[in-house]
Amino acid sequence: MTLGEAHAIAGALGRPSKLPGFAYGLDARRCRRGADLKGVPGSICSTCYAMSDFYGSWSPVAKGHSRRQDGLDHPRWPDAMVRLIEHHCVGESASGS
Repeated sequence: MTLGEAHAIAGALGRPSKLPGFAYGLDARRCRRGADLKGVPGSICSTCYAMSDFYGSWSPVAKGHSRRQDGLDHPRWPDAMVRLIEHHCVGESASGS
């Protein structure tokens, strides 16, 4: 699978400054577990800023979240994610490209 095909299926990995590596951002408002835990005082999700409209009002982020969410149902999503991880985290020499 080419890197372009992987991006078309799974979207892109991000590199948030608050994390030590790459991330795969999805819309927290579509998280079933998070929706349940949002109402549980003291839970990790009870104060989640991403459950508000924090990202939803920023069009490029909202589009990326939607694209990645849609990609989860693609039958080749696992292959695409492996390709992205190989490219970004392991290096091109390990991916066979």
